[in-house]
Amino acid sequence: MGNKHVYLEYDVMDNENRWIRSFNHRDGFGSTQYITRCGRLWESMQTRCYNELYLSKFPTYSGCTNAFSSFQEFVEWARGEVGYMATDKYGKFWCLDKDILVKGNKVYASNTCCFVPEDINVLFSTKRNGRSNLPMGVSKANSKFRARCHTLSGRIDLGVYKTPEEAHKAWQTTKVKHIRDVAEEYLVYYKGREDVYASILSRAESIEQEIKDGIITTLV
Repeated sequence: MGNKHVYLEYDVMDNENRWIRSFNHRDGFGSTQYITRCGRLWESMQTRCYNELYLSKFPTYSGCTNAFSSFQEFVEWARGEVGYMATDKYGKFWCLDKDILVKGNKVYASNTCCFVPEDINVLFSTKRNGRSNLPMGVSKANSKFRARCHTLSGRIDLGVYKTPEEAHKAWQTTKVKHIRDVAEEYLVYYKGREDVYASILSRAESIEQEIKDGIITTLV
């Protein structure tokens, strides 16, 4: 006897034609809670906005809010969005993303969110090296500094440099190419939205300008 959770790949309505987040089913072996596709997305969104324990572990979500007036509104919006039921090349559902259309966005809303493959969802970050104050993509290598960057082929080593600035510039240059590669895959392979594609490319252009100006990238 025990309880378990099952995540569904579809949405469910109750007898009053209202979307439900989850429902329970009891049998001789215990109780099973079934969580709908939108129910799981809603649960995750609420956690990122309001769960204090989660926010203490992931402070970049601090200040985020959910602007959808209700779960019903969220489901109706999500089910009409490009990519809601799409899967990526790994067979995973596309992710709900709040950062692509509006850089640095803190509000989950119908005009700021979109669904994208995971390769895009993890493309943008404000995270520096976790245990130091080094720029993004840089880590210590004895008395020098190593640059690494994630690409569509995996994480690659960009070499060792005398200064963190030189290593970071190598990361910036590779990051620009990676962003453009991901953008092209999204548009051509996935037949994605033009506005999302344009927004992704704008991030590459921003980093290119930072390279020209000798500026450290702190927000992708």
